[in-house]
Amino acid sequence: MRSKSAYVLSRSPLVVAGSFGLIDDLPAGGPITVLYHPPWWLHPVGVLRLRKKIQALTRRRQARVIICANTWEEVWFARAGGLKACLHNQNIHAREGVFYPEEASPRYDAVYAAAMEPYKRLHLAKDIQSLFVLTYKSGHASGWDLHREHPELKHAEYNREFLGEPAVRSLYASSRCGLALSKVEGAMWAAAEYLLCGLPVVSTRNFGGRDHFKNTLYWKDVPTDAGAIAEAVKRIKADDVDRAEVRKCFLTKVAEDRLHFSKAFAPLCGLDESPAGFAKRIWEGDAGIARFRVSPAELN
Repeated sequence: MRSKSAYVLSRSPLVVAGSFGLIDDLPAGGPITVLYHPPWWLHPVGVLRLRKKIQALTRRRQARVIICANTWEEVWFARAGGLKACLHNQNIHAREGVFYPEEASPRYDAVYAAAMEPYKRLHLAKDIQSLFVLTYKSGHASGWDLHREHPELKHAEYNREFLGEPAVRSLYASSRCGLALSKVEGAMWAAAEYLLCGLPVVSTRNFGGRDHFKNTLYWKDVPTDAGAIAEAVKRIKADDVDRAEVRKCFLTKVAEDRLHFSKAFAPLCGLDESPAGFAKRIWEGDAGIARFRVSPAELN
């Protein structure tokens, strides 16, 4: 889900989903139900901050906020802080019509889609000799220099400007696996993109929920050690897992979780539709839930 965006699931009554910036940016107005996906691991201090934001929202308008947490741990933290919360991992909104396997001969042993930020721990990929880093630098439209900021990755290729989704999809097709090396973040949107494109994932242990969809076919948990990460990449290369099977297994779990989401929230929308009908309406087509994206400022 894009930051500072609202995804309108129903207009009357008004029910929206969203993540970073949504609660802050909603204006004064009529009643609203907000299904909020935390963009970062929701620890107890984060719960207190979020509660203050929700209180500020309820002073602007009549609002009911339900936290759609990425992990059970975050559900418990949110409930302990007095918030209504349930488990609905944000990656159920991944767009399978945009990201899918393409025919290509793998050129890279691994790809790491990661901002050039400390929390992404890019240095842990240093022992992977055949590597592409799909990156960006906050506040820059182009011109970042991975090799200057991470000389330990001078052997890696990287993009020097933002790539469109078709180019990203082709890059994944040219890679044997995807990396997920942060210790703390949220559900990690790129992890879902990897899996939709049929890439197995090498992941360090983490807080935030990216491993919600993991299974033994396509996910390898490894210690926080560059050598162990490189070795896991070599094992994946040797295993040569079928990409179509990776995508199928991931989407089976996504479908189950989407139905769970639909059963919970379709009744809030006041529409005469079954949970299966709700799921089809929200996620079908290439754009998926992006078809319902608006600016929060419009929702007065």
